[in-house]
Amino acid sequence: FAGTKLFVTPKYTASSMIYILTKTTSVTSLADIQMGEQLTVDFETLAKSRPVVETVVQNLGLDYVYEDAVKMIVTENPADTRILKFDVTHEDPETAKDFANALAEETAERVAYIMDTDKPKIVEEAVAPTIPSSPRVVMYTALGAMLGGILAVGVIMVLYMMRDTIQTEEDV
Repeated sequence: FAGTKLFVTPKYTASSMIYILTKTTSVTSLADIQMGEQLTVDFETLAKSRPVVETVVQNLGLDYVYEDAVKMIVTENPADTRILKFDVTHEDPETAKDFANALAEETAERVAYIMDTDKPKIVEEAVAPTIPSSPRVVMYTALGAMLGGILAVGVIMVLYMMRDTIQTEEDV
């Protein structure tokens, strides 16, 4: 508990979402639905592309290189949907929120430009998280207690096994 509280910096995760299909994309057949599912994979790749991430970093005035910024981003396509979810993890909740919202906006702009279609709609904007997503203090405390218990039992067993002196009359 103490190690987690003193030495681990809390991180916050903010999420935003965009809807993949637009007015110009029709969902009238199975082929259209499958194409929409494939587009989400393409959009996930576009969201983490260098032009999108560097534009977001520059617009927010953050001091990150591409490799560091992309490590903060997790893209996800919830099962059986054409929605793309962006999770951004940062030490500051406001920065996480701003980054997630800017990433959704810039991804939508980039997709519209590259696919030459209408801009995807933002389904949900990120809000500043109030509870840290990591570290999990309760889990780390329980893990520490478990490891401490195992260590204590191990030490007692080793001390008992190494005791070779005569303790009682029966030992003689």
